[in-house]
Amino acid sequence: MDFAHIALRRPALGGLSRRLLLVMTLSATLTGLVPSPAQAGWLSSTWPGYDATPNSEAARVLEIAHRQLGKRFQMGAIGPNAFDCSGLVWFAFKTAGLADRMGGKRRGATGYLNWFRANGRISTNLADARPGDILIWGGGHHSGLFISGKWAISALNPRLDIRIHRADRAGLPFTAVLLVPMSRTDQGDPTPTATASPSPTAPPAASPSATPSAVPSG
Repeated sequence: MDFAHIALRRPALGGLSRRLLLVMTLSATLTGLVPSPAQAGWLSSTWPGYDATPNSEAARVLEIAHRQLGKRFQMGAIGPNAFDCSGLVWFAFKTAGLADRMGGKRRGATGYLNWFRANGRISTNLADARPGDILIWGGGHHSGLFISGKWAISALNPRLDIRIHRADRAGLPFTAVLLVPMSRTDQGDPTPTATASPSPTAPPAASPSATPSAVPSG
């Protein structure tokens, strides 16, 4: 039997194994260098407190949104089992009986932005946001609801679904606060004014998850 070809092939196999091992080692090293959202404080698993009393209109909207936490993202969906970003906003206001406060019909994020701008209820300062206000990111590519402090809730994408996340970024840059006229106390106070942003009752704890990339339009 001729063993020459076997002797020649053995080093090649060893070289391939070494190359695969090198690639795997580099991948593991690079993965460790990339910060997770938990390290960056981008996502949270804790529902934060907010400055709206339990019987207020804002509290109704936010508690409805809270009950959707963790449900699936699906483009074009408006509930009750799946949502896209503007679908979640619409569902929360409609279920709370407050659809008239945001134009009375389901729109996309850009549609909400344009409607509130036309009605003079918009701010580009996140500090003006109050519980239950609508937030817009990416110039109208994404929408969600402001909770308090630095936190918001929205239907992010098919990978992350409905999550609590930082209000100042959602995989897209912050664009505007849509100032929704509704009560934040039991006594009323339906008209929002530009005030300092409220602080959450208890700071939420960040939770690990996938990185915030490519938030679809909603």
